[in-house]
Amino acid sequence: DSVTTVKIADLNVTTGKINDGAIVTAKLGADSVIGAKILNNTITGVKFQDGSIVTAKLGSDSVTTVKIADLNVTTGKINDGAIVTAKLGADSVTGAKILDGAITGVKFQDGSIVTAKLGSDSVTGAKILDGAITGAKLQDGSIVTAKLASDAVTGVKIADGAVATAKLGSDSVTTVKIADLNVTTAKLANLSVTAAKIAALTIDSSKLAANSVDNEKIAANVVDTGKLRDDSVITSKLLNLNVTGAKLADLSVTAAKVAANIIDSTKLAAVFFDIKTKTQFDGSIPSIGQAALCSDCSQPYTLCIGTAAVVCGYARVQSGVVDTTKRGCGTNE
Repeated sequence: DSVTTVKIADLNVTTGKINDGAIVTAKLGADSVIGAKILNNTITGVKFQDGSIVTAKLGSDSVTTVKIADLNVTTGKINDGAIVTAKLGADSVTGAKILDGAITGVKFQDGSIVTAKLGSDSVTGAKILDGAITGAKLQDGSIVTAKLASDAVTGVKIADGAVATAKLGSDSVTTVKIADLNVTTAKLANLSVTAAKIAALTIDSSKLAANSVDNEKIAANVVDTGKLRDDSVITSKLLNLNVTGAKLADLSVTAAKVAANIIDSTKLAAVFFDIKTKTQFDGSIPSIGQAALCSDCSQPYTLCIGTAAVVCGYARVQSGVVDTTKRGCGTNE
């Protein structure tokens, strides 16, 4: 120990003068051990004081994966934008990791959103492309009345025969909706065809049932001669006292048509025929009791009124029709 520090000239203690292991920590001055003095690969982990390796001490790319403890890379250690697609593991981005509203349309691969990815009621009308809903997309019975726009159901949308009676509103079937000649007898309710429904001059004889035109159906004074069938006017159809002289054809009253005991002087005209000879002559109707002088009054052809013979002839009666049965007094004179 005779050689003290002052006995050694500055810078004269060389490496060879220092015994191996002689320089302990106390012999080292502050900041005396520089990088060049440290042998490569000789600084182990225990040589570092906890927290002593700051950012400046780390070389570029010096912190590899194995140097990072599991679960020790926190959000603050990751630079903004540093996690690119290649850094993400398969299925590593869960729903909780995605910011609400951050997934835009361009983030989805075409066809990637399948049914299972859609939430209930998530597809609104605005999300459906116009014209994109085809018939196959609609569930049977899913289109209810509220879904149909006004006038949306056109004729071609209705199946033939599908409109039943219950589907028709009251008074909905107007005249123009009925095809010509399609209102058959079966379609008419009983007593539905009133007079107002029948056009003028449309009912001909073919439309009348047998015996359907009774007296009430015939207007006054419309049945003329042309409407009567031959021999159709029988005795029961003639009103009493309505067959006047004008209605009788000339020479139509034969003997069979004259009732017994009805011809008196009031029925005889002033021009007579001789009953026996049937020759016309001029004369006048005599008064009761006055003899009638005919061409041959001695013959029993005189007529009488009461019990008196008054005339030998008659007028406006077919010749030969007045015999003793037609005389007013009933004598055989």
